[in-house]
Amino acid sequence: MTVLISILLALVTLAFITYPFVRRPQAPLKQGESAKGTGFCPQCGAEQREDDLFCPRCGASLI
Repeated sequence: MTVLISILLALVTLAFITYPFVRRPQAPLKQGESAKGTGFCPQCGAEQREDDLFCPRCGASLI
């Protein structure tokens, strides 16, 4: 029983230590004429069109 609790505590500690290093990278900002009318989702960084109401990748509201 104590071995199980020790393993569980070790896994929780490992999760808290490694969490900041597992974040998704943000999408690069596009500049110039090719980026006109596009934007990026604030949740996942996916490219979106100007008239999108929801993110095509994660479904987050873009309003």
